[in-house]
Amino acid sequence: MTGIEVIKPRNSKTYQGEPIAIVGPPAIGKSTVSKMVARRLKIPCYELDDIVAKTSGYTSCKILVEEKGRQYFWKIEHECLVNFFKEKQGKFIISLGGGVTSHPDPQGFVEKNRALLKKKIFTICLFPSKKKKDASTILWKRQQKDDRSHVKDEKELSTYLDERRERLLSSADRIIYTHHESAKKISDVILDLIK
Repeated sequence: MTGIEVIKPRNSKTYQGEPIAIVGPPAIGKSTVSKMVARRLKIPCYELDDIVAKTSGYTSCKILVEEKGRQYFWKIEHECLVNFFKEKQGKFIISLGGGVTSHPDPQGFVEKNRALLKKKIFTICLFPSKKKKDASTILWKRQQKDDRSHVKDEKELSTYLDERRERLLSSADRIIYTHHESAKKISDVILDLIK
């Protein structure tokens, strides 16, 4: 199936001019789409991964995770998110890794992140497809070009998506199933959503 689908989950917010978060799995196009929308709206755009890496003194989150582990990364990620919302005012877009709202959560950070986002921001989740096989196939093609990927093959990616799909989607005010559409078309849909 091709063509973008937009879903409004039950109990989700209506956009009221607040800042926007773009979330989704790795390689879905969060950064590209966030920058496009921000440029067209003439508002600032931020990436939480960049903030986390800079705060931690690393050149990338991948290196941070390799050296300090995921538990440490999730702790720093949460702290950076909290501090970000204390410092930033007005309209902006922030690109968030999908783990912010969906990672395995022994420390309780996901629920705190989800509550913070619900209170402060309008969250749009980009997801490749409703169909399990299509979702992993679409993302695997993209992840092979992305050196940030932490999965080794499409089967592992499919498992990753299965484990996180429900939590990721349930944190969103709007879900956009992107299918094979371009970042330009996805950003057009987002701009229509927030008119």
